[in-house]
Amino acid sequence: MEESGITKAREKEEPMSSACGAIVSDTMQIGARKN
Repeated sequence: MEESGITKAREKEEPMSSACGAIVSDTMQIGARKN
């Protein structure tokens, strides 16, 4: 039961981390364009 709960938590965290990564990459591209 604990393992399934951890897996569900990871599934919820992964989309958030990937979204943050996309935001960071977009910010880097904007910064590069300004330079």
